[in-house]
Amino acid sequence: MGLAKSIALEADPYNIQILTIYPRQKNTKMWQDFDPRYYEANNNKMLKPQQVAEKIVKMIFDIKHHKNGKVVDMYNYF
Repeated sequence: MGLAKSIALEADPYNIQILTIYPRQKNTKMWQDFDPRYYEANNNKMLKPQQVAEKIVKMIFDIKHHKNGKVVDMYNYF
């Protein structure tokens, strides 16, 4: 996050926006294979990969509403 904020400060004069995306846990096969019991108990709380992708695309088209250097937590976005 600190690196992204530093890059945002350096890129700002060039009208380039930097956002850090924090997707958290996604409902993927990796979780099923890594820890089946944890996955079973928490899969209903995890975002699906498609939901993360849709939010990223929506965020890109809504970039003017985000402050340069912002950290975007997918669970709190929208």
